[in-house]
Amino acid sequence: MQFSGLKYLFLLLVFGFGCSKKQAEEHNFYYWKTTYTTTNTEKAALKNNDTKKIYFRLCDIEMSYDKKPHPENVILWTEQPDTNYHYIPVLFIKNEVFENLTSTSELGNTTDINKQLILDLADKIHRLAQSSMEYVGLELTELQLDCDWNATTKDAFFFCLESIKKENPTLKLSATIRLYQLKYNHAAGIPPVDKAVIMCYNMGDMYDAKGGNSVFDIDIIEQYLDKKQEYKEIPISFALPIYSWYLAYRNDQFRGIVRNLSEEELTKYFVELDDTHYRCNTNDLSKYQLQAGDVLRFESATTKQLQLGKKMLKSKLPNWNGEIIFFDLDGSSLTRYDKEILD
Repeated sequence: MQFSGLKYLFLLLVFGFGCSKKQAEEHNFYYWKTTYTTTNTEKAALKNNDTKKIYFRLCDIEMSYDKKPHPENVILWTEQPDTNYHYIPVLFIKNEVFENLTSTSELGNTTDINKQLILDLADKIHRLAQSSMEYVGLELTELQLDCDWNATTKDAFFFCLESIKKENPTLKLSATIRLYQLKYNHAAGIPPVDKAVIMCYNMGDMYDAKGGNSVFDIDIIEQYLDKKQEYKEIPISFALPIYSWYLAYRNDQFRGIVRNLSEEELTKYFVELDDTHYRCNTNDLSKYQLQAGDVLRFESATTKQLQLGKKMLKSKLPNWNGEIIFFDLDGSSLTRYDKEILD
């Protein structure tokens, strides 16, 4: 079962990713909860992996009832930040925000953006990040924007980035880059940022009951790196997954993601079909919205997969700056995930 070898995660992730690295390599973490408070397990992972930076999700920005962008689920600090780490706010901006600020001609071959509203959005983004950092006594030196922009919305998103930088020239700007944006950069464009973070997770089709691993798939990475890359001037970081989940299917139809299923529950209420698939044998799991007959698919990234993925990324993206950002800092993942150091 997938929980075999748990001691490796506990020893290697929690107590350190090894005694030495073969090259200068920095292991940092994303923090993606809405309340900032770290467990002893998470604190140990940070300390013993010589973590320098914590990229914390500041908020989501999405369209609200008034058809204007607003921050949602702003992080609540219930623990004072540790001055041993450099905190970097990350704002996830829904693509619909920039769709709303973009108009397309009737022929569909030209787009116009509402620059005044984007300037206003850029100012609000910076002020929110600035005030949030000041509230907990931190200095804002780097800001990361996470947006699934496309060929239609790139002009609006890029103008937002340019506007933030123009008003705050010393602020380091970074952006997340999805694999399709990397491969099809001729259409998606290359954002005007100081650093690009290549997102190497959530890459498969979770809705396909017969599909492969949607968390991390070497074959998919290879497909997206099969072209000569144009990200030549921007330092690149790799974001890799250290989480796992179960995908639930009923009659081969996707039902949702099941999290925090215990090993005891798995053993008691499921029949193991193979190494990654389990059939539910009870109707007593309503808290997970599961019924007898539902099938779970367990997904994670193995040590070998991550090592191969990193090697492939390094060979195709020579501008790698040596930084790996693990998604994400979560005690439940740290104590359940079976993998070793990426050396």
